[in-house]
Amino acid sequence: MPGLRIGYLIAHKEIIARLRQHQPPWNTNSLAQLAAELILNDKEYIKKTHKLVEKERKFLFEQLARIEGLRPYPSVTNFLLVKIERAGITSRSLKELLLKKGILIRDCSNFRNLNDKYIRIAVRTHRENLRLLAVLKEVL
Repeated sequence: MPGLRIGYLIAHKEIIARLRQHQPPWNTNSLAQLAAELILNDKEYIKKTHKLVEKERKFLFEQLARIEGLRPYPSVTNFLLVKIERAGITSRSLKELLLKKGILIRDCSNFRNLNDKYIRIAVRTHRENLRLLAVLKEVL
């Protein structure tokens, strides 16, 4: 479920024990845990969501690649990493421009091995993706 901070690990018990030594005591909230349990038991929801993300990720990637000054990278996740190749535009400035239009993207300037030319865009519904693309074309 996009936006829900939850994860799980399948590993040997010794690896899990070592990782738990570095785990914060309250790393997820009870609402996220409950939602994850419900979702994991709803196979139809998982299938439908996976199909939607796959279809929209492909669409979003293709459309972003057509916008001059942006270079999306292939992905198998529910987000795309995009390099800003337009001079004078940074990840922070683009984030601020989009935020004024009610769209939130991730500024990746503080990610290891990236800089102020990288953003992360979540794959959303087709309607939301169309709006994002229109606003990107407008501000770039």
